[in-house]
Amino acid sequence: EAVAVGEIIEYRSDQAEIAPHLLDLFSQYIERTAVKMILAVPLYAAARRQPGNEDDPRAEPIREPIGCLLVEQFRENRLAPAREQQLPVVADAAGSALANALAQQQVWLLPTRRILGKSLDFFRGRTLAKTLAVLTLLFSTTLALTMVPYNYRVEAEGRLMPTVQQRIFAPWDGVVAKIHVTNGQMVSKDSPLLTLYNDELHAELVAARNELVEKKSEFIALKTELLAARQSSTERATELELRGRHEETRVTITGLEKQIAILEAREALLHIKAPIDGIVATFQLEEKLRNRPVAYGEQLLEVMDHNSDWNLELELPEHRMGHLLRASDDGKQPLQVEYVLATDASGTYEGTLHAEDIAPRSEVGRESGVVVRLNVQTDRNQLPFLRIGGEATAKVDCGRMSLGYVLLGDVWEFVLRYAWI
Repeated sequence: EAVAVGEIIEYRSDQAEIAPHLLDLFSQYIERTAVKMILAVPLYAAARRQPGNEDDPRAEPIREPIGCLLVEQFRENRLAPAREQQLPVVADAAGSALANALAQQQVWLLPTRRILGKSLDFFRGRTLAKTLAVLTLLFSTTLALTMVPYNYRVEAEGRLMPTVQQRIFAPWDGVVAKIHVTNGQMVSKDSPLLTLYNDELHAELVAARNELVEKKSEFIALKTELLAARQSSTERATELELRGRHEETRVTITGLEKQIAILEAREALLHIKAPIDGIVATFQLEEKLRNRPVAYGEQLLEVMDHNSDWNLELELPEHRMGHLLRASDDGKQPLQVEYVLATDASGTYEGTLHAEDIAPRSEVGRESGVVVRLNVQTDRNQLPFLRIGGEATAKVDCGRMSLGYVLLGDVWEFVLRYAWI
C-alpha cells in the first residue's frame, strides 16, 4: 500500500483510526510478532526527468517507488526524534542500493560474466604463478595421456584344464546300478566306470532269448518230421507244408539271433568304460549317481588326462572382443597372456593365445553374461602345482594404445554403451 500510494504508512498500538483493510493486515501480523509500531516507508530510485524534457531545468523530476522499508519497534509505540530525522537518509540510501541491485539483475548473462570476472582473478597478483603452474601441469598431463603409448590389456576370468578330456554320457535310459570309481581316481583305458541297468531292455533281451530257444526246438522238431516224411509215402502236399514251416522257422531264428545281438550290444553299452587314460574329475560320484535314473545323452562324469598339456580356458566379456580382434587380426603372432592363479596370488604366469583358439561365436557364460571363450596355451612346467579347474584371472595383451585410453578407456566405453543414445 505504501508503494502504491507513495506515502509513509504508520501503525501504532494506541492508534485509534486506520483504514479497515490495513487494520486486518496489521492485526494478523501483530498477533504473531507483538510489535508496538510499524512504519512503512516507500523507497524510490534516483530521480530522473520526464522523457523529452531532459534538458529543461524547470521540469519536475520523476521518482518511481521500487520498494518499501519497514521500521518496527517492539517496546515503544512512537519513533524517537533522532531516528525520525535519520529515516529519510536511510530511505534514500536503501532506495539507491535497491535500484542498483535491480539494475544489476537485469544485465544480460550476469552470472556468466561474474564467473568470468572471478576467473580473471587467478591471473592477477600472487595467484598468477600458481595458476600458470597448475595449467602447465594440466597441459603436461593431457599431453602425456594422449601421446604416451602403453600396453592395453583386457581382463578375463578362467580355469586351468587339461587339453585331453572326455565327458561320459549315458548311452541309454537306465538306472545307475554300480559305481566302480571314485573322484580323483586314476583309471586306464577300457577300465570299468559305471554300470547302468534298464528294466525294459533286460526284459526284451530275456524275451528274445526265450523265443529263440522255443524256435530252435520247433526247428529241430520240424526237421525230424521232414526227414520222416521223405522216407515214407507221405503226400507231396504234406511234405511241402513241412518244408515251408521249416524254412519259416529258420528265418525266424536268424532274425531273433540278430535281434539278440543288437540287444546284447545295447546292454553292453550300459557297462561304461573309460575312453582314455586319466583321472576321474567328477566330485561326489556316490551322492550324485548312486541308484539315480538317467536319460539318454545325460552327462554322467568326466575323465581327464592329467599328464597331457594344460590350457587356460577363459571367458572374455563380449564388449572386450573389439580390442582382441584388432590385436589378432593378422593372425601371425600369438597374443601374450599374463595370469594369476587364485591358489597362488603371489606369482604371475605367462601363456599364448593364437587366433584359432578364439571361439567364433558368443555364448552365455556361467556368471558374467555374454562371453567369448578363449583357450590359452600354457607351460605346465612353470606351474607350482596342477589342479583341475583352478580359478585364474588373466590379462590379454592387445597392443599399445594411448596412456589415457589405458587408464580411462573403461569409462569412455561405458559412456558409449549406455549414455550415447
